[in-house]
Amino acid sequence: MESTRLLNLNGTEFSNYQDAYAKWRETQTSAGTHYLPIFQAVEASKSGLCTVRVDGVDGVEFSGINPQMWSLVSGGGSSSEKAETSPATLQFDIFFKRSSTLDSLENIHKCVSDVERSLLPNGLLIFELKLDRQTAGSDIDEALHRWRYVLDTFNLRILAKILMPYSGGNDGDAKPEGRISGSTYLTIVVCRDFDVENSFIREVRRAIDDIRALTQSENLQFTIGSPQATDGAKMADHDLSDIWQMHYTLQAQASTAEAMIASLSETAVSAKDASRRLLKTERRVLALRKQTSLFLPITYPWSLFAGLVVSLVKKRKEGRKKKRIAGEVLNELDSQTGSIDKGVVIESRGVLGKDGFSLNPKILVLKLDHIGDFFLSLPAIDLLKKAWPTAEMTIVCSPTNGDLARASGHFDNVIEFKFAAEMSQEVEKAKLENYAQIKSLVTDRYDLAIDLRHDPDTRPLLMFVQAKVKAGFQGIDRHYTPLNISLPEMEAPRGAYKNSHNVHRLMLLSSHVVNTLKGFDAVDILSDLVASGSYADSLGGSRYIVIAPGGGTLAKKWSPSKFAALSRKFVFEQGYKIVIVGGNAEAEYSNEILNAIPTENVIDLVGKLSLKDLASVISKADFFVGTDTGATHLSALVGVPTIVVFSGVADHNIWEPLGKSVCIVRKPIACAPCHIARIDECVAQHKCMRDIEVEDVYRAFLHISAFDGDVAETQN
Repeated sequence: MESTRLLNLNGTEFSNYQDAYAKWRETQTSAGTHYLPIFQAVEASKSGLCTVRVDGVDGVEFSGINPQMWSLVSGGGSSSEKAETSPATLQFDIFFKRSSTLDSLENIHKCVSDVERSLLPNGLLIFELKLDRQTAGSDIDEALHRWRYVLDTFNLRILAKILMPYSGGNDGDAKPEGRISGSTYLTIVVCRDFDVENSFIREVRRAIDDIRALTQSENLQFTIGSPQATDGAKMADHDLSDIWQMHYTLQAQASTAEAMIASLSETAVSAKDASRRLLKTERRVLALRKQTSLFLPITYPWSLFAGLVVSLVKKRKEGRKKKRIAGEVLNELDSQTGSIDKGVVIESRGVLGKDGFSLNPKILVLKLDHIGDFFLSLPAIDLLKKAWPTAEMTIVCSPTNGDLARASGHFDNVIEFKFAAEMSQEVEKAKLENYAQIKSLVTDRYDLAIDLRHDPDTRPLLMFVQAKVKAGFQGIDRHYTPLNISLPEMEAPRGAYKNSHNVHRLMLLSSHVVNTLKGFDAVDILSDLVASGSYADSLGGSRYIVIAPGGGTLAKKWSPSKFAALSRKFVFEQGYKIVIVGGNAEAEYSNEILNAIPTENVIDLVGKLSLKDLASVISKADFFVGTDTGATHLSALVGVPTIVVFSGVADHNIWEPLGKSVCIVRKPIACAPCHIARIDECVAQHKCMRDIEVEDVYRAFLHISAFDGDVAETQN
């Protein structure tokens, strides 16, 4: 280990600690030079001045340490050697104490308690205990027991225990068995317990290894107990340690017993309370039995009659409700598709976004929250205002936030409604009758009603509001409310994920509403991709329909014979050419179509187009017919009138194509969506695709043609 400046007693400069130690061996004095590797480890861990406090040793023995890095404070010796600062109040890096005897337990405790408070976090304690020829190995074991016991009470840890020879090592006398040679010291190096594993302690351990290598010293193995007998005083210290250990064990057992007694007492009180309640219930049951026995002959016939009347009225109401719901469903399907035949549904998507949504809508915002929640909702409200700048905006808020809403400038109308507690710490929630009270306050009909609260307790209010579109976070159980636009609950379990901020949740809901109702312009998004392809130029000015029969799985594909029959109708009844696209797996479909129509009316591009050329070919088509596949989504986004034969594998609400003119042909079935990967996993004989006939798809073609104004004739 290297050092930039090392001085011995005479001021001679050395290049490393080995040279300094060799010089010390010549003089055989200077304890400070003997422990130079430890001092160097402390120097390396600090950027400033270090302090060493010594006790029981002459300060001149530490003249070998670097005076530019170390300040020495003496805790013993003559008064002229002591520092002006009191050692009791000074913080130090190393404390060194030399004792001429093996101290008793009380002296060890006093010594450690005097210096422990002044030791820095990365500080060390070095204790030298003088041993003579009369010191037995059992005495050392007992002394280490006492030191370990005291150090444990101060959360200190022994780093090393070393036998250190002094004054030339062996004094020439024979060493009796079990005895220590003359002029020998037992050195104990101590650090703080919680710093044991840091890099500084590792460096100190390396320094101790260097000292052992230089002095050829012996590392003592700490053992509990000694086979040799000890004198009465030492046995007293050892017995005291056992007594303290027994005291702590009994104290822990007493605490455990106390906790068990408290738990049993609580259980007994609960049992007594439950017994009292059961007794009250039993008394009430007996009283009811007596009353029933007296009045049953009179009330029983009337109760039967009343139950029958209530049952008839309930059944009549349920029948009316079912008829009303069925009529609404049929009207909604007729408005969406205009066609339901044999269970096959044809749904028309006229534009990107929601059909018929006003450009100047009336928007109702529910924000029945506290003051802080109102401020957090303003960014989400601003998104709605920017999407529809001319919208008439109405807010329903608590009376506490009424003036804030009027002053914010975002709302044309403010309706105050006391729905729940005004203060957050009031745990009282809204009562059931509060939900229906909103009908008397909000009487207008709105294009959009949105609840900007993540918690579901206000969601049922939307059921009492008249609105074409209702939006909010989904509620479950008693807070379930049918919504046209919704997002799932966004509260992750504790520790699973970092939850989104409430502002971002509400902004996400507003963005979802805007994107759903206003849509987006996909033509500009794909313009560069379409322009990159050149294959469509070879098709000239032909009027053609693209057929894409492919799909990621057979469960998504329609029958090849039905695609062929549909192509015949396009060619012979509408005069279009057919362009077939897809991968090599669609060769069966192309062969079926080629056999069904004249060669001059079909162009087979299966396996011959790159993806960018595919976009170019689709963009020049008059119509597109395909299944749930990538080419179908591309056609819809490019703006080509697209007809999709949609299977029951995926949820059409999530995966149906979006475009300016899209028509979905599907067969609703109980097992959809099934998400199967192979058709042999289907449990319904593929009815979702097998029941869709050629006439169903052709009727969708006539519907979308009339909608776009490309075909003049109406449905046959």
